[in-house]
Amino acid sequence: MKPSIFLKNPNLLLIIFLLLAINFTSANPDVVNYSSNLNQKSKGFYSTTNQFTILPLTRLFPRFPSFYSLFTSINNGDNATFEAIFRPMEFREPIIMIPIEGRYGMGFYGVDHLNPFRFDYGLITYEDDSVTVLKNNNIMGRFGHFMEFNALQINPSYYLFKKSYFDIHVGLSFRYFSVMDIPTAELGKYSITGPPEVPSDWPLKKTFAPRTVEGNILSSLILQWHPKWFLHLKYSYGMNRTRFYQGDGTSEFPYGNGTSSTYSVGLKFIRESKTAARYAIGLELKYMYLKIDKIVDPNNVTPITGIQYPMFGLYLNIGVFYGGNKTIGDDGKEHYLEKDYVSAAKKFQQFLSQYPHHARRGRAEKLIEICNHRIPNQLYTEGNNFKKVGKIDRALEKYVEASKMADGDLKKRLDRDIELIAQDYISMAESLFISGETDDALRMARSAASISESGQDVLKLMGVKITIRQGEVLATHGMYAQALEKFAIALEIEPSLWIDIRWNELKVANKMLEDVNKAYDEGTVRLAIESIKKSKEIMRKSDEKMDRMIEELERQLKVIGEYRVKQRIDEYANEARWKNIMRYMPKVELGMLVTEVQDILGEPDDITQRVDDKNRNYQMWIYNLPDNRRKFLYFEDYVLFKVEEE
Repeated sequence: MKPSIFLKNPNLLLIIFLLLAINFTSANPDVVNYSSNLNQKSKGFYSTTNQFTILPLTRLFPRFPSFYSLFTSINNGDNATFEAIFRPMEFREPIIMIPIEGRYGMGFYGVDHLNPFRFDYGLITYEDDSVTVLKNNNIMGRFGHFMEFNALQINPSYYLFKKSYFDIHVGLSFRYFSVMDIPTAELGKYSITGPPEVPSDWPLKKTFAPRTVEGNILSSLILQWHPKWFLHLKYSYGMNRTRFYQGDGTSEFPYGNGTSSTYSVGLKFIRESKTAARYAIGLELKYMYLKIDKIVDPNNVTPITGIQYPMFGLYLNIGVFYGGNKTIGDDGKEHYLEKDYVSAAKKFQQFLSQYPHHARRGRAEKLIEICNHRIPNQLYTEGNNFKKVGKIDRALEKYVEASKMADGDLKKRLDRDIELIAQDYISMAESLFISGETDDALRMARSAASISESGQDVLKLMGVKITIRQGEVLATHGMYAQALEKFAIALEIEPSLWIDIRWNELKVANKMLEDVNKAYDEGTVRLAIESIKKSKEIMRKSDEKMDRMIEELERQLKVIGEYRVKQRIDEYANEARWKNIMRYMPKVELGMLVTEVQDILGEPDDITQRVDDKNRNYQMWIYNLPDNRRKFLYFEDYVLFKVEEE
């Protein structure tokens, strides 16, 4: 009977089936969504924390909450041990092709009940019972070397559907095995012998040293636990041709044909290249089973009618493959297991954009949903940590961000903490305002207004107070009109402060009236009158002091007007008198002496003079004329030589 690992170990098939089932449900959103709907419909068994379970397990296991919790954590991807063993690098790129692999190894054929030092002679069948059975086939006589070549291993799922749930490949395999001709040697009590001689009564004189050539259809499964290495499981089935004998005059006949099957497991280490191709180098343990049931012996020289024998070998393997790279989804998974759901969600979103057809798309969407549900709690915790070390602004950022996504009790806690921070900002703004740091006070009030309705009221009030203070400063510097304008703006924004604003306006008006003889310009006084009248309109109250102030300002405006008219008349008279003087006055001409010019124009408003190195005297006389004009007269040695006017 043909030995088989799976037939002898049926539990192995069950374990593999369960693992594949877990991976399948994790990768298929339809299964998860259906089961999630079951949870939602099962009132009393739905949990907001563990809302992504496959089945309503509280019904199935009401007395085993620990089992329920374990299963839920596994299904939600929270169990780091389970993820590391059964879902490692689940978002990596699929390995799409292994174009070529080569391996060389050593091994032996034939065992008796897993004892490599004994050969089960019952594996060989003969023509009849009278044939002398082959004996003395020790392990060194069965030891040989293997050479294998695999080609064109492709991932059918990827090429057919553009996605791959598992890295299963199909390709071709060619293998050669030959027993080594080891010479006989005596080592004390022990001896080493090579392949056994056939019995003397057989029609040929040769050694029994099989050489096998195989051609197989190969399938393999890659399990990648790490970016730098993976496990490679393989199975192949095909046809073989085996020549049994070696020796002088060895001919093609006799030989046998049959089938062969192979199981192997290998550990491969990945080496990168400058191209998309990647290299895998490692060791592989292989079990082969050959069954030869058709003997081709035209000369009728062998009594053997069939052979079945297992083979074991250890290979050194090197190959080229494409794919298997770690993706940004795997980075997201690392953040997820570290409970950094903010970073994980971003990575998963990028993964979905970069790999829209990836087989684990559904799994990524599920983890994003879980992340979004858990992000508010993460942000709240981070905010509390910042608050503990006094970084209030950073804490507030986390609270506000969490508040946008939170609900229920967490939302209430966040709103409470945000309001407390807003009150702190308001207190700091008021303290800064009192100490005269208006810019910082306004900045703090704006911070409070951005997170609280009460902060918005404080910001509005703070702005009005700052406007009033600006008016007070302007009044201190004698800029009364501008000060009154600030007070009017403040009153329009916040009429409730009319008492303080009115008091400031009255103080400014009094200062304006303290010196009636001061030459205020007409526009300033008019602006003051308008500002006080506007304040009355805003307050909508009759105010005797304001009325008297307006009357006094209007009286002063009248005085200023009369003064301006008299001043303008005087200016016109002076200008006419100057023109008349200039009309009848002797004209100044070049060549006149300074005394002659002085008799005509009078003393100049300014004189600039200098003496050069030749002791020559130079003078410049300046006369100021009406309309801001000036006349320049230039003298050399007291003689006029140039006249200019600007």
